[in-house]
Amino acid sequence: MDAYHLRVLYDILSFNLLDERDLARMGTYYREAPVYILKNGRLDMELEEGVYYLKIAELMEYYFAFFNAPTFSQTMTDQ
Repeated sequence: MDAYHLRVLYDILSFNLLDERDLARMGTYYREAPVYILKNGRLDMELEEGVYYLKIAELMEYYFAFFNAPTFSQTMTDQ
């Protein structure tokens, strides 16, 4: 897994779901603006902010390194 293939998957899963405003906030691989999370789907409550958007690329590189490490794909049943 890498940033390019994750973006391809994201494009497939979000096809026709995002409006122009959200599409304009996308960079090459990741969103380049904050993401706000609704609590219980309610707009009248204070919104939570997701992971700081300027850290996403760095944090994803850590994830890809972990995910692509040889020991991640091995299980107890692999010999």
